[in-house]
Formats: sequence, C-alpha cells, structure tokens
Amino acid sequence: MVEQYLSTGEELDTLSMSPRQDALTVLKREGLVDYDGVRCGSWTEAGRRLLDER
Repeated sequence: MVEQYLSTGEELDTLSMSPRQDALTVLKREGLVDYDGVRCGSWTEAGRRLLDER
C-alpha cells in the first residue's frame, strides 16, 4: 500500500480501507504525510522531497 501512495502523487485517500489507513499511519510516523487518522492525508515537505527523488 505504501508503494501505491508513492506512485499516486498528491491524492492520498484511504477509501476507508484498513490496509490503506495502515499505510498512511506508517507514512505519518515517518514524517512523510499529514494524516487525519480517518480518510485523507497530504504529503509533508519531507514526503514531497522523497517523491522528487524517485
């Protein structure tokens, strides 16, 4: 799931599915996304830098 988020760009929507929520939780813990804990998240500056490096 994390890999899918890395390839999608800006839109980080869990579609209310647990695996996607878990992936955003991991990315948030690493400081790569801001995540409301429910459905949607957005990339932090650190997350955007990681995307630019890919």
